[in-house]
Amino acid sequence: MDVDEISWRAKAAARIAWDRFRISRTPPAWDRRELAPALAADLSLDGVRGALADADWHDAHRGLAFHIAFTPQRFALAASNHSTLAPAIRDRFPGALVQATTRAEEILAGRYDLLGYRGLTFPHSRGAVNWHLDPVHHREAPVGFWSDVPYLDPKCGDHKIIWELNRHQHWLSLGRAFWLTGDLRYRQRFVTELTSWLDANPPLAGINWASMLELGFRCISWLWALAFFADVSTPDEEPWIVDLLLALDKQLTHVEQNLSYYFSPNTHLLGEALALYVCSRALPMLRCSPEREELGRRVLLEEARRQIASDGGHVERSTHYHRYTLDFYLLALIVARITKDRVAGEFERAALRLTDAARLLADDEGELPQIGDDDGGMLFPMTGRAPRDIRDSLAVASVLLKRPDLRIGDVPEEAYWQLAHPSFNVSRATERPAKAGRHERQHSGALRDTGYYISRSSRGDHLVIDGGVHGYLNGGHAHADALSLTLTVAGVPLLVDPGTGSYTFD
Repeated sequence: MDVDEISWRAKAAARIAWDRFRISRTPPAWDRRELAPALAADLSLDGVRGALADADWHDAHRGLAFHIAFTPQRFALAASNHSTLAPAIRDRFPGALVQATTRAEEILAGRYDLLGYRGLTFPHSRGAVNWHLDPVHHREAPVGFWSDVPYLDPKCGDHKIIWELNRHQHWLSLGRAFWLTGDLRYRQRFVTELTSWLDANPPLAGINWASMLELGFRCISWLWALAFFADVSTPDEEPWIVDLLLALDKQLTHVEQNLSYYFSPNTHLLGEALALYVCSRALPMLRCSPEREELGRRVLLEEARRQIASDGGHVERSTHYHRYTLDFYLLALIVARITKDRVAGEFERAALRLTDAARLLADDEGELPQIGDDDGGMLFPMTGRAPRDIRDSLAVASVLLKRPDLRIGDVPEEAYWQLAHPSFNVSRATERPAKAGRHERQHSGALRDTGYYISRSSRGDHLVIDGGVHGYLNGGHAHADALSLTLTVAGVPLLVDPGTGSYTFD
């Protein structure tokens, strides 16, 4: 360790020790009154502050709903997009309505598809979702101070399964179904789950506060939820916007104080920085947003120089984590463009390098070879697309970078949701045919720095050989991928890297 690392770890250890002592004396709990000092000094929020001071939670909720609805769009999606986006999707994707409804109905029934498992249920004795349960191995993580939870111990269950549900990315599926159908049951399910989650996860307590990356993913999901469900025309029994913003602020503070500078300075750090940047850029109503935004922006820019190799490949030498990194910088670019951030050009250059490498690695059906770790997670799993199918990411990049040759086939539905802001004009972009599709294929090529060598033929053969160095820092997510080889013949996978078969458990 150098002096900077020793200093950072010492301060973090002191803060964690103080928080542990404080919580041991006073059990952690949510206090809606704490939202008032967390709000920015914005005159338009004076009414909300007054309502919070009077403990009039429903009036504060309504004030926040109007503020969110009538301020300019600062995230990928906003309530103002509803009237044009939902009809466009129903028109362009005739199967979307049925597919969205089917996925949402499964969630209403308490069944979730996570990490390759289908129809997992997380029953609680009181009928709510058990947010600490691993239903595959029938084990439950203890609820203690966050840094004391032994989440790597199999006695807690598989933490990946627990965390995947707690990313709340299935709320995007509920939002999609709500916008396409108008069925209020999907919105109510979100409110019920949010309330249940807050009851089961008080500040700094339990496994769901133990990973900063997981908090980052969850915060981004909550941003999507605000866009989908902060509806001023629908009365609410619960002041859920008050609760959501308070919990969002505390989670972002936790991420900010415990960034993975020295724990996992890879895609973990990138995902955490992304959450700080996009949440803070999208929610200037929170007092600490300027500092968090600046921190997230700085880390994203620094890590782009460190984690993206000269050939555009990700330094961990895992195709799945390359896709993660690409999606991170695409979302950062979307928010930077919408909010006219000065660094949009730098995010664009990072996204372009990652996209060129991803397009070379993907076969002519848009599927990545399975080389290196793959935990099955995604940044935007709204429609149930397979993690190795990157046609949606390529389509988003093709619009943002004005490179129609990057996409494969038609622009998929996911791109419409991510590029809902009118400035992107995704409908017009779809009118330009992709230059590289089934008939005009990519050439063979090499990513010499990351060590991938790709050969193609005109009939759809696709050969990838991994002849590069062994991952990043301590090996990263490359592991035993040296000299891995995958082969697709005429569009059919023939030689497939099977991986290790398990991410955590023996």
